Amino acid sequence: MAGDYIFPLTEETGKDMADGIHAIAKALGAAEKLSFKRLQQIIRAGRIDEFMSIGDEIEVEKETGMSVVVHTEGTLTASVTEATFNAHVEHLHHGVYEFTYDGYQWSEHELGEGLDMAYLGFTLGGTPAEGDVIAVTVATVTLIFQYVAKDKQTMRDPSLVHSATFCLKNLYANRQFAAAEAIIYADAAMPAGTYHFNLYKPGNIYYLNAALQNKNVQFTTTIDRPAGGQIVLSGGSFKDSTSVDALKLTSYGSKGSTTALEANIACVEGTSGTDLGNANTAANNTRINSTDRCVYGSNNWEYSGLRQWLNTDKAADTWFVAKGRFSRPYANKNTQGWLYGIEKDFLDVLAEVATPCVQNWFDGGATKVTYDKWFIPSNSQIWFNNGETEGKPWDYFVIFSDNPSATTAADSNRIKTLNGSATYWWTRTPTGSNSHIECLVSPAGQGSSTTATNSSGVAPACVIA
Repeated sequence: MAGDYIFPLTEETGKDMADGIHAIAKALGAAEKLSFKRLQQIIRAGRIDEFMSIGDEIEVEKETGMSVVVHTEGTLTASVTEATFNAHVEHLHHGVYEFTYDGYQWSEHELGEGLDMAYLGFTLGGTPAEGDVIAVTVATVTLIFQYVAKDKQTMRDPSLVHSATFCLKNLYANRQFAAAEAIIYADAAMPAGTYHFNLYKPGNIYYLNAALQNKNVQFTTTIDRPAGGQIVLSGGSFKDSTSVDALKLTSYGSKGSTTALEANIACVEGTSGTDLGNANTAANNTRINSTDRCVYGSNNWEYSGLRQWLNTDKAADTWFVAKGRFSRPYANKNTQGWLYGIEKDFLDVLAEVATPCVQNWFDGGATKVTYDKWFIPSNSQIWFNNGETEGKPWDYFVIFSDNPSATTAADSNRIKTLNGSATYWWTRTPTGSNSHIECLVSPAGQGSSTTATNSSGVAPACVIA
């Protein structure tokens, strides 16, 4: 037609059009406010790049408090179990949920009609009347997660080909990595009697006083200890005591128990009775612990209290179970599990992934793979090194690095804050030459380390697949 002009499609204009379409798709995705289920479908289809870029953020609600007010014309009373309510409300959010009784059934404008109040965690008393209202006020904190890696995780379910890794943008809280441990584990029953063990001191053990090195510790018990019991140093110190006589032992009937079978057992230097072998020896690590771990805890991710806290939704003082032979009660067991109160529709789309960790010399030095829905990053994942033994480097820490190559030097993209202040935070990588030292990121984004019993910031990570 006269006056019409057709622009030739060059490679440059084609690229511009493609970029424009991609930008529109991303804008529409953001406007749509994708549900977590829809985001999971997009990730599984390998189309995450059409909707998100590395470094983009998602918001997740975590319940921090709940109250109930009853408005009744009858005799109705009501209470709610927070954990049950959290688990059964699909998209938990800040605000008020109003449950109304119409004389036959309960309804709530978001949750629908004919609600099973017991299923939602309510305990009702008295008799409801038509028009009665139960108002549940939910307080939440908004967790901001950054999209940090695409297809970088090994999935437990091999049918899941594509994945997206998300890591908390800043720190949730300071938590201990692991507690100080027991010295002896009863790998078989230990009848009442006399025993001894040697305080062997290899070069990579730090916390054993010079005066105790290679001394034989002898003790006599009057109570049988069942297999699975522990003996804990309860008096004196492997670090500070200068004689075996200063040491006292307390026995327990099971791992992590706080009920003593026999307290403050006296120790003397000697070799009478049953020989339990050497402490601080990898070959004897199923029975006698590292003295470093008895003072400052274990840097073994698999058995850490931190790993357990990250993967439970249970209430305070209900979830800790001693996992390792020598594990003792975790300092932060009196806090709610990390998953407590996190909205269910987000938790439902998370997948279990391999969390490989290189073990230290005392645990044998091999790479141990555990599977977790929640974890903390390893040194290689935050680009402290170029290795992939503990997982491939995450895209975010490579793309936005201040440095041209992997390094433990300061890097602004590794700085995380807690309550507005840059803070040390854990990685799951141990120092291989120590049994008790765990790696950290410093407030400047540098590589650092500290003892497992210390408390440092936690940046939980997870994978949608």
